[in-house]
Amino acid sequence: LARMRLSRRPWRRALFLPLALVERLTLPRYPHIFAVNRQEKRSLEALSLQAAVSFSPVSIDFELFSPGDKQASRARLGLDQKAQIALFVGRLAPEKGISYLLEAAADLTVRFPQFELYLVGSGALEQALRQEVQALGIQEQVHFVGYIDRLSLPDWYRAADVACLPSLFEGFPLSAAEAMACGTPIVASRAGGTEDVVREFGRGLLPPARASQACSKALTDILSKSTTLTPDIDRARSVLDWTTKLECSFELFRKENR
Repeated sequence: LARMRLSRRPWRRALFLPLALVERLTLPRYPHIFAVNRQEKRSLEALSLQAAVSFSPVSIDFELFSPGDKQASRARLGLDQKAQIALFVGRLAPEKGISYLLEAAADLTVRFPQFELYLVGSGALEQALRQEVQALGIQEQVHFVGYIDRLSLPDWYRAADVACLPSLFEGFPLSAAEAMACGTPIVASRAGGTEDVVREFGRGLLPPARASQACSKALTDILSKSTTLTPDIDRARSVLDWTTKLECSFELFRKENR
């Protein structure tokens, strides 16, 4: 239903209705359901199903995604050591709300002469976003990096001063969790699992979705250092590490089989 509301083409929205019906018919057949975020957990519980519902977020590799030297990462990537860098990692798709980030970036280029925004990822929206960048006059400050393999992502997270995820809808935002695991503060719109990521890491700014001015203010607070956000990685690791997730899942399966 969330994806139906986000669809930009009215004729396509009707296609989601049969899927919603299938969900309602099949969910009661399961004794236990894993929800990837707490908002989803509340929605499932509101259906008054007989199934037990557990919060089970997507986990990350804390050995790969870990803090490192910002200057060394920038040197490896060929980035300006003095720039104030914001980073987006994800699909270039409508539900990611990237247009709102571009509007915020246009404001930030006025406030911060050395501001740069890097968009890491690919998708069907790339050409439209490039046109938006041209219309806003920020083509010198916004860089389309394209797809980056997973093993190379930690350097991008470490090189950034702040990561931003302006999504309109999220299940569980891996890029937000990975950025914070690398010690990089996050600005993420209140959308599904983004609130869970910020809660588990203990720090982060959550402006409303579809609000470029609020996004700009949050990014300004971090880039100007008026707000200092240091993610609590040990706290998050106790919930989001793969080992923890597997242990919890196995325990639930054992209980179901007794």
